[in-house]
Amino acid sequence: MKKSIFLLLMLAAVSVAVSCEKEPAPFEQPEQTIIDPEIEEITAETAKFYGLWTRHVEYTNDMFCTHADWEWRFYENGRSDRWVGQYDQSRMVGFDIGTIDYELRDGKLYLRFNGGPVDQQDWDEWNYEFQGDDMLILSTEYEGETIVWPFVRTEDADDQLVGDWSAIVGRGPNDEYIERHYSFTTPTYGYVYEITYNSTGTKSLGNKMIGDFRYVIDGNMIIATGYGAPYSYSDILYFRVSGTKLYLSYREGEDEIMYSNFKAENNIPY
Repeated sequence: MKKSIFLLLMLAAVSVAVSCEKEPAPFEQPEQTIIDPEIEEITAETAKFYGLWTRHVEYTNDMFCTHADWEWRFYENGRSDRWVGQYDQSRMVGFDIGTIDYELRDGKLYLRFNGGPVDQQDWDEWNYEFQGDDMLILSTEYEGETIVWPFVRTEDADDQLVGDWSAIVGRGPNDEYIERHYSFTTPTYGYVYEITYNSTGTKSLGNKMIGDFRYVIDGNMIIATGYGAPYSYSDILYFRVSGTKLYLSYREGEDEIMYSNFKAENNIPY
């Protein structure tokens, strides 16, 4: 097993015109789809993973960290997002984030860190056990040691901002377009970046990372707290959402900038 694993998770309405002089056509029974019981069982078992699982770990012999908090979200498309924050009391001193593919095979959970060419990534085998509806235990053998990770099912935060929102926010010295993106990866964390385009907007001239952050929604405010280095970003923004448009400002209702969710507008999965 590689160390990279976690050092890193119509009804169609048919209108039929029937003449009064004709007998109605006989009703045809729809062809029944036979579902493989084994596939159905795997699908039902996989559905138990969907949602947010959290884990809190206390450190007793670490001079830099007092504890770590995990967030692991499993989605229906076989993808998961895992975030781990390290803290010194209330101060965040580090974090680790990653997208992990997952699938069930032969009663085991297989995980593959989503980084680099897929054909060069190994699947790592984990044992799993659900205890009731709210506890998930993951375990594996690693270098002669048994690793056990308990997780608790947790209600997730408001996901209304999840997506990538962009707007033209300025011009460069040579009349370039500067497009800023707020990418809310999950209901609790995201990042900000900018793309510079040429004066006609037809060619990208480069990307610039502004920062990573965790955020909470408080009424109509986004409270973003920077974490990590070298990129960290902290701010308080007022917001309102209308369809695929996100309006942001530093004063409530004033000087709003409209950001568009391009992927949502074009039915592209985020």
